[in-house]
Amino acid sequence: WRRAILTRKPHVYFFIPSSPAERGWWIVVSVLAGLSEEITWRGVQTPLLAGLMGSVWAGGLVCAVMFGAGHATQGLKSSSLIVLFALGFQGLVWLSDSLVPAMAVHLLYDVTAGLTYGRFARQMRSRDYFPEKSSPGF
Repeated sequence: WRRAILTRKPHVYFFIPSSPAERGWWIVVSVLAGLSEEITWRGVQTPLLAGLMGSVWAGGLVCAVMFGAGHATQGLKSSSLIVLFALGFQGLVWLSDSLVPAMAVHLLYDVTAGLTYGRFARQMRSRDYFPEKSSPGF
């Protein structure tokens, strides 16, 4: 995260909640994403794929890869890491026989990631490493 901000990657601008209002909305969106993505991917898609493929392992793996591909706007490295997160979320669902732990971890991760990203950006901005958000030209 720090490296992306320090090197002023253009896509970073779109993922940084910088004002108190944006941070509040980030939390709301993170909660909704954590709940809805887990229902959609682990609660519905994985069982459907497992049934179609005849294997819960294959269904979980294909679903995890598709989940990573669905986050491709974050870049190849992040998408690949997200596949591993998806497998971890699937493991939580299988171990607990519930979507709730995966939902909790997912939304806590999303909230933490966004707020941390924003904090790094504010620190860099205060050190004149990062342009003001109102000026998106890097």
